[in-house]
Amino acid sequence: MILSTSIALKMKMMILSTLTALKMKMMILSVATALKIKMMIIYAMMIVSMKIKMKMILSAAATLNTKMKMILSAAATLKMKVKMILSTSSVLKMKMKMILLVTTSLKTKMKIMILSAVATLKTKIKMILSTAVILKTKMKTILSTATVLKTKMMILLAATH
Repeated sequence: MILSTSIALKMKMMILSTLTALKMKMMILSVATALKIKMMIIYAMMIVSMKIKMKMILSAAATLNTKMKMILSAAATLKMKVKMILSTSSVLKMKMKMILLVTTSLKTKMKIMILSAVATLKTKIKMILSTAVILKTKMKTILSTATVLKTKMMILLAATH
């Protein structure tokens, strides 16, 4: 009877240790699942951030396009005025030269605006790229943490067998 009680106790101890090992495995799996969810959230945030920044870039490009059209329209109007002045008299030739100077000034302003807009777009693209690098680093950190957890789980599995 003592022998059967001892065997029953040993069986209960084995069952308890197996249950404890299973609980540990479940905890590790829940941590791994949480890490996977965090990775998915970070990835989704990265995509949303990139979409917002791309919309900002597209908006800046549309604004630049509108400004360029306005400048071209002003230049066309100026060109018509120059033609009218040339057809009236030689006295007005001096005014034509002044208008040509204004046209040159408009061209210069247009070049400056275009260069400024291009620089702004380059800066925004660099910001997007730096954000992508930061997110990539965070993803690598999460993946290495997941690898460490996987290794610990394998050690625990090896220890339970």
